[in-house]
Amino acid sequence: LIKATVATIGLTIFYFVPIGEQLIFQQLRVRNAPVFNISEEGLSLVEFVINTLTNNPYEVTIGLIPAVFIIFYIAKFSKLSKFTKQLISIALIFWLFSLKLLSIDFLDKTLFNNIQFPWRFYSLVTLLITFVISMDDLEWLTKKRVHILNVLTIGVVLVTNIFLLFATNRYIPYEYFNE
Repeated sequence: LIKATVATIGLTIFYFVPIGEQLIFQQLRVRNAPVFNISEEGLSLVEFVINTLTNNPYEVTIGLIPAVFIIFYIAKFSKLSKFTKQLISIALIFWLFSLKLLSIDFLDKTLFNNIQFPWRFYSLVTLLITFVISMDDLEWLTKKRVHILNVLTIGVVLVTNIFLLFATNRYIPYEYFNE
């Protein structure tokens, strides 16, 4: 892990040094008050759970399947490899940053405020969790009964998403714009 950190810093130093130099030595003509404060834009835990359970494509969420696997991997945390534990921990940290559970006011004055919306961390959480799922550290997905469950789960999620896509009033016919 230390070698990876040193290699990452070494490879990205030519990116971060000019940015740091610019931040220190130049006065940029930007607004004093940012348009968004990352600490004010997070979801509450209840909103997150509702968005995840409905799995609505128009709402901010990590998705139902990654959420189920997060719970599954947390329950089996002691049986996971060290690398998988690190990935799950990083995903949980990004997930916590996206909620209003803890105060992340300290991020308002940093480069992280350029993210503007904490729910953009969900893409990192989803990426990490799907990577952990694809590694299949517990060899859970290779069992025959799980293949049937996978097909059923994908079918249910697909049908639910199609239903939610057409059941909501977000579809506007073209005739509406001609008025």
